[in-house]
Amino acid sequence: MSERHFRIIMGLWLIAGLYLNSAEIIYAFLATLLFEGITNFRIPKIISKIRYGQNPPFKEKTSSTYKISFEAERALRFIVAAFVATPFLESLHFFWWLPWFVGFALIGAGLSGICPMVLALRYAGFK
Repeated sequence: MSERHFRIIMGLWLIAGLYLNSAEIIYAFLATLLFEGITNFRIPKIISKIRYGQNPPFKEKTSSTYKISFEAERALRFIVAAFVATPFLESLHFFWWLPWFVGFALIGAGLSGICPMVLALRYAGFK
């Protein structure tokens, strides 16, 4: 499983939770993102290691020229979790559209293979 496929799944999961108005689905989504962000045990990496062993067919770029030694994919999980959790705060309920935007953006990023947020994070110096 690649990050591209995982973005599609996560976007569909978020849109389904929002459409069904299910707080449990949204909280499970947030818990998954925060667990992956904190521990760096990302589901696509785990599935690839199980499926292909220690040498997956696609390799990540390795370079020592990064300004920040924090992975952009990992930072993306924290940013998505923050954007999805924002409308659930008492004083910021007028941002109801933000999780919908994030869900459709994740689906679009998965379908196109281009995630603008990851590109921006990498441009900013993330690994």
